[in-house]
Amino acid sequence: MIDADVEMGGSDQLFNNLVGRELQKEQNKEPQVVIVTPLLIGTDGAVKMSKSKGNYIAVTDPPAGNDGMYGKIMSLPDALMESYYQFLTELPMDGVRQQIKANPNEAKMSLARHIITWLHGADAATQAQADWDRRRKHEAPDEMPEFAVGATPQKLAPVIVKAGLATSNGEAIRKIKEGAVQLDGEKVTDFQREYTFDKPTVLKLGRKYARLKP
Repeated sequence: MIDADVEMGGSDQLFNNLVGRELQKEQNKEPQVVIVTPLLIGTDGAVKMSKSKGNYIAVTDPPAGNDGMYGKIMSLPDALMESYYQFLTELPMDGVRQQIKANPNEAKMSLARHIITWLHGADAATQAQADWDRRRKHEAPDEMPEFAVGATPQKLAPVIVKAGLATSNGEAIRKIKEGAVQLDGEKVTDFQREYTFDKPTVLKLGRKYARLKP
């Protein structure tokens, strides 16, 4: 609105809002004050949260389950933890940063409980945590896609692409660095290391699974 005294929006709208100031000047009006806020990066860790991108957490999502709030928050890359705490809670950031540094996984669980308590209540947060704990004990499904990758030493990123869990080596490397990749339940973070798959091995990226076979 050209007549508005204050124009607010996301930081991606800064240019448009500043153009509004110029239009007001042309109409001999007092330029509006522009206030922009940072954008929340989506669950993919790459671009802003957007329903069209499928990388969003909806306020209407159920509290529990992989596709609910708890599961989506637990799928976040570790690098997003600080911004999510800063934008979505009023918790003191000094303590939050220490928790993230000491135990990123526990920081995610705390964030999930905090947000679910805020939107659904404390009982829902407790139930979502219990559901997550039960599912984590038997996390890998019995049925999953299987891929023959050979038994020679090889880097993990191309294997992830071959298994269909990432679209490119660059994406796979980024996910490894973020700690989003596991082999037989163990997190891997060294994208340069070579692995030998001489027995069936469960590969996990986020909430997606594949069984690697020699």
